[in-house]
Amino acid sequence: MDFPVSSKNSYASKVEGSIPLPNEGLFIPVPGPKGDPGPKGDRGPAGKDGLSGKNGLDGKDGKVGPKGDRGLPGKDGKSYQTVYEQEPGWASYQALKNNQIKLGATEGTDGWVTLSIGKDSISEEKYLPAGEASLYNPETRSINLKSLKLGSQVQITYEFLVTTIHSNTELWLRSYFLNSGYEVTSFVATLKYQHEYLISETHNIFLSGDSEKRSGIIPQLRTDLDAMASLKSIHISVR
Repeated sequence: MDFPVSSKNSYASKVEGSIPLPNEGLFIPVPGPKGDPGPKGDRGPAGKDGLSGKNGLDGKDGKVGPKGDRGLPGKDGKSYQTVYEQEPGWASYQALKNNQIKLGATEGTDGWVTLSIGKDSISEEKYLPAGEASLYNPETRSINLKSLKLGSQVQITYEFLVTTIHSNTELWLRSYFLNSGYEVTSFVATLKYQHEYLISETHNIFLSGDSEKRSGIIPQLRTDLDAMASLKSIHISVR
């Protein structure tokens, strides 16, 4: 069988063409000389913040500073007393009997009814201002201010028991100066139900005149509807 010569020669010629001739030089790539640096590129974006480092050790205590100058001498205690020179103190008076009185719009003087603590009572007077007399007189049924200095501040807390007969009874309290007519008045409450109420109310008074000192104070209650009341105690603080 004959083989086609043209096909063999074509394949052979391709093989022969891919083999270097014996006399051709063998070329090996060799690195050339280093080129010049290229132009500077644009600045990149900022990176993220790194993690916080650990706290360092506490430093050593510093040296003690030099001794300061000596201060001015202190003042005597009298320099800090009030300008009206009233010694502070307090007293308390408590009734032992429940002496009830009737309240109402037609009772007393224009509805004002006087409350009092009688001789049958307990007095706490060991904290009275130095050299002062009793602050309550059961004979006159009044708070005694005669020995106090003008300008003194008097705080009086009344505790009283009120029994209402009608619902929604309005209750008022006043500290009344008999001789001068001066008064400190407060609206206590509207007592909503028919009930027995134990109430405390405080009045603050500034003693500014001789007539108030001589007069003294009597506590009075007033209601628009009929009720019953009794004074349980009086606490008097002076400064």
